[in-house]
Amino acid sequence: MKALVLLLFPAMALAGECVLQSKTVTQNRGVITERADIRHVVTPVINGYQRCIVSFRAKINHEWHTAHGDYDWTGNRPIQEACTVAYQRAEAEVQRRASPTTLASDSVLICSDRPEHETIRATQIGTVGRLSQFRPNPDRPREFYHNGTQCRWFLDTEFRNNDVNTFQGVICHVQNQNWIVVDKF
Repeated sequence: MKALVLLLFPAMALAGECVLQSKTVTQNRGVITERADIRHVVTPVINGYQRCIVSFRAKINHEWHTAHGDYDWTGNRPIQEACTVAYQRAEAEVQRRASPTTLASDSVLICSDRPEHETIRATQIGTVGRLSQFRPNPDRPREFYHNGTQCRWFLDTEFRNNDVNTFQGVICHVQNQNWIVVDKF
């Protein structure tokens, strides 16, 4: 097992960029098996809105629970549509309250060693790369045209003489998806 782990590290070290994607989902296991005493009431509320309030008894896991849900609307929809939304909210609320919630989690590590996905770390005038490889200048985010060529501002950070220096620069579109550094100061 140790040999397999050691073999994986060099492969991961060669990858240019790795991204960990994580997804967490909550799940309710409770299923409403029976409903009783369903009632809905429509009442006016402030600002000319109307409210549909739905209540009923729901049987979940052999036990009865009271469900409540409401929905406010401007009155431009049919009452039945509004009360359907209130009913769905009541169902979701009683299922959440009456049954245990489980969490399911999934994580995936995705690594890429494609050169066009890597940020260009040190640029000089004449450096060519794709637009996404240059760090945009947040103070000058818009593109501009110089002599009919589309150009943008970028930032470049370099470590020199035990100091971090940030430079501004201009890149211009040359062909296809390539941009070239035309100035850096």
